[in-house]
Amino acid sequence: MVRVCQWVLLIGEKQCVELSRYMMIKGKENILYIANAPEYGKKTFKERLDKEILSIKKQFPEAKIIGVADGAKENWTFLEQYTVANTLDYYHATEYLSKASKGIHPRSKVQRETWYEKASDTLKNVQDGAKDLLQEIEGLKDKKLSLSIKNGVDATITYFNNMMWLH
Repeated sequence: MVRVCQWVLLIGEKQCVELSRYMMIKGKENILYIANAPEYGKKTFKERLDKEILSIKKQFPEAKIIGVADGAKENWTFLEQYTVANTLDYYHATEYLSKASKGIHPRSKVQRETWYEKASDTLKNVQDGAKDLLQEIEGLKDKKLSLSIKNGVDATITYFNNMMWLH
């Protein structure tokens, strides 16, 4: 008998979602993709997604659903009714680290890339790594930076502050 280990629900701003079912036997995986044309408020998309999630829950009542999403608040509001745990989309978060790297090392591309790689690893592999990175990036607030770099640093600080509840 194949028993479902977990479902992972990936949701993003582009009104598309991936539902992945990870099986305990032979590492089998089923993936269901749902996508919609852009629509204000995502009503149709959310209705379709809701239907699929309820179908999964009916078919696999003991399955654990884990949410993975970008930083959009409405995604988390939607996910919380279905998930046992949530996590931030790592690749989306690293886009912000790239912006911050320009404030950390504004003059050296090599140092910037080295910092980015280390910061990405910290985010992924270090307990409370996001908090440590946020603290380091917040240290740039008083540093003299070009407006575009400062805006990127500020956006990164806002993003990580908004996502701290996940950690």
